[in-house]
Parts: sequence; C-alpha cells; structure tokens
Amino acid sequence: MSRVRAKARSNRGVAIVEAAFITPVFFALILGLFEGGLYMKDYLALSNAVRAGARSASAAGADGQADLYTLIDVNNEASGLGAGQLKYVVIYKATGPGDGPTDVGGPSGGCKSGIAVTDVCNVYYPEDINKAIAQVKEERAQAAADAAGTGRTLDTDKIWFGCLISGPHANASPDRFWCPGSRADARSDNNKAGPDYVGIWIKAEHGWVTKMFGSTTTMTDQSVIQIEPRSE
Repeated sequence: MSRVRAKARSNRGVAIVEAAFITPVFFALILGLFEGGLYMKDYLALSNAVRAGARSASAAGADGQADLYTLIDVNNEASGLGAGQLKYVVIYKATGPGDGPTDVGGPSGGCKSGIAVTDVCNVYYPEDINKAIAQVKEERAQAAADAAGTGRTLDTDKIWFGCLISGPHANASPDRFWCPGSRADARSDNNKAGPDYVGIWIKAEHGWVTKMFGSTTTMTDQSVIQIEPRSE
C-alpha cells in the first residue's frame, strides 16, 4: 500500500510539473488566436476601405468633387476600425496597375510620409474626412431646401473641397495639390495610353490588446484602378 501511495504522489507531482510547462503555452496559443482575429478584423476593414476608395475615384474621374466622395466611401468602409486607428488616406497619381505612392522629396517628405505633393498626391487626415462629411451634409441640406423652394443660404464655412479659389477657404482646399478636375479621363490622354491611374493608399494602426506583440503595429494597404474613360 505504501508503494501505491508513493506512486500516486509521484504521478501527481509529474502532472503538476507537466501542467506548469503546458499551461503557459496553452494560454499563449489562445491569446495569440484572439489577437490574430482582432488584427484580421482591422486589416479586412482597411482592405475594404482602399478598394472602395479606388472604385469610387475611378468612377468619379475628373469630377471636381471626386476626392470628396471618395473619402466618404473610404470612411464608410473603414467603419470597422476604431477611433484613432486610421492615420491618413493618400489619393495619388499612379503610373500603372499596382504602382504605390512614392515619397517624392525624401523618406519624410512625400506621400507615404503623409505630406501632399503637387501634381502627385493629396493626403487626407481624419480632420479632413470630418470636413468632407460636413460638406456633403451641408450640400444635401441646401439641395433639399432648393428643391422644396424654402429660403436657405449655403454655409460656405463648411465647404472645403473642390480646389476652391474663392470663398472662406480659397486656396486652402485639402484636394488642391492634385486637383480632381485636372485628371485625365479620355482614351486619347497620356499619348493615347488612356486615362490616369488613380491609387488609394491608407495607413492605419492596430493596437494589441494583450501587448504580447508590443503596443501597436502599422497597417497599410493600397489599390490602383484606371479612371473610367469619359470620352475618346
């Protein structure tokens, strides 16, 4: 009986030692799966946003408010991201399919670094997206008032987009660096190569909940589509 009891105590000791090794690995695996799921959720939201933005920019072409409505679509598709995760959106002139934005002027002085470059890219931060939302809301309210025949004056303080050259925000439009109205949208443009290619590049941050992989990690994604031709 004493030998049986000793063997039982020995087995319990082995089980405790094994559990001491296995339990941390088990919980690390579970937490890793949890973190991976959250990361994929954010990355899919980012991926959906860039593709929706590229489709919108391609369809809008050289419309003067192309970037305004592209940002609205990007914001809608990026709703899965939490507050503060989206850092900035770059709408840029691409040289062809798959071409990403470049940092013209140096590693801290161009599109990917969050600085707009004339005739190359516009860069939009969350405050610019808020301006776009406010402008669309104001323009729709004005259009509804005009249709109803009610007296209403457009609040020009809420009008930012359209490469404005007059009004409260003249020469301060967020889309002034690569004006949407200047984009090529004819089949004969670019030496008959067709319309411009427009790209969407977004930078966002994902925060790790358990801190197993640090505090945050940067996420980026891009999509490029040729503008739909409007004429020959």
